[in-house]
Amino acid sequence: MSRSMAEDRVPVVVAAGQHTAREGGVDVLDLAERAARVTLDLAPGLADAITRLSFVDALSSSGKSPAAALGRRLGLSAGALEKSTVGGNTPQWLVTRAAADIAAGRLEATLIAGAEAVASRRQGVPPPADADDDALAPDEVVGVDRDGTSPQEAAIRLTLPAHVYPMLESVRAQRLGHDHGAHRRMLGRLMAPFTQVAAGHPHAWLQQARTAEEIAEPGPRNRVTAEPYTLRMNANINVDQ
Repeated sequence: MSRSMAEDRVPVVVAAGQHTAREGGVDVLDLAERAARVTLDLAPGLADAITRLSFVDALSSSGKSPAAALGRRLGLSAGALEKSTVGGNTPQWLVTRAAADIAAGRLEATLIAGAEAVASRRQGVPPPADADDDALAPDEVVGVDRDGTSPQEAAIRLTLPAHVYPMLESVRAQRLGHDHGAHRRMLGRLMAPFTQVAAGHPHAWLQQARTAEEIAEPGPRNRVTAEPYTLRMNANINVDQ
């Protein structure tokens, strides 16, 4: 976000950066730092204007002070340092909240950063040590901290997207008059163009174009995870991005 462009303080996203680490051996702060440096390089002078640094908490563990540690790595002097609660809504919520604060005159500029290093964590890479440095005060925690499932869902272990979405998809298939095979083939046709885009995208984790048949046809390397989805129809959390 930048300084106001007019008297009514219109919030503007002035730069954004991404980083994908295919070599492994990274933690969430390594990734967030690399993406943040791309962002700041695109907007010379922005770093000096940043008064709040927000860090999106990670499933792969970000420690008690990820915003403070990232600010120290980047040489920022932001006075407000915070990390969010965990939730799929939090990145957009932080952006929307920052825009409202800029428009209201409560904020000049902010950096919102986040990453996931699940692939490296599975390889035994520990969380970022500097995010738990005793010399850093704990970041303020912002956002709503609540379970992602209801007590009724948790009681029957209906907690993972890989279990919930297939139930909804099965209802949709029934309403369309599809058996699981027909519905899988429809989903394969839907998803095949996405893989073609991913094949040419530098930040796609899986850069391989797949045919509709390769996505939909169950096999040894593409098992059915929960009807009607095959493995290649599932989101992939094992990334360093």
